[in-house]
Amino acid sequence: YADPDFAKIPLQGLISKTYADKRRAEISMASAAQTDHCGYPDEEEMESKYAGDTTYLTAADEDGNMVSLIQSNYNGFGSGLVVPGLGFALQDRGALFAMKKDHANVYSPKK
Repeated sequence: YADPDFAKIPLQGLISKTYADKRRAEISMASAAQTDHCGYPDEEEMESKYAGDTTYLTAADEDGNMVSLIQSNYNGFGSGLVVPGLGFALQDRGALFAMKKDHANVYSPKK
């Protein structure tokens, strides 16, 4: 999804208790998931309108510490560049920013 200030997203569905219960039911403490099924508040709408391959997670604690994680390989296997000695590929998901002022993905500050 995207920043609701710049794009229409199913925000109420994403933050609903019903959706949280549905997603929680998919967690198994006994075994790892065999698929990477993404959840959507409205599966029917998702199948007809959206597609994606990015996972983004952010967390903050009461002291103001924050963590930001993005997993998105986008084209093939990311940029194709691996950091020597560290074993991970650099992502390239920023490739689809737009330069048109009225576009939801416009490259701009405070987004």
